[in-house]
Amino acid sequence: MNLRDKCSQEKKNFARAMRHNPTKAEAILWQALRKKKVNGLAFGRQRVIRGYIADFWCPSRGLVIEVDGSLHDRGKDAKRDADLAALGVLTLRFSNERVFSETYAIVSEISKVAAKRPAMRWGRFAQG
Repeated sequence: MNLRDKCSQEKKNFARAMRHNPTKAEAILWQALRKKKVNGLAFGRQRVIRGYIADFWCPSRGLVIEVDGSLHDRGKDAKRDADLAALGVLTLRFSNERVFSETYAIVSEISKVAAKRPAMRWGRFAQG
């Protein structure tokens, strides 16, 4: 499966800028996910997938992790999740507050979900 699509250079640059300026919750969760700490799986930050920017992306499991603040548009999030699900990508969403208070539980949940997902060979399509 190839999810690579044409995406504007502006969107790629925006994702790159977001990697350098994460929210506090994203920074906390990144420390738990980076360097293959969860089931030996590699996660990327702020990756463009089919025109959407994912907070965290595990291509080998087709898994997107989103950290949502209070300003998220639930309607747009639902459409995005459905669009990605149609491609076989699963999105897990966690609130900022939960990341602050339950980081270990979130990492445990991500680990369990990732372990149940089949291995996928999508390569480096995420940068569309």
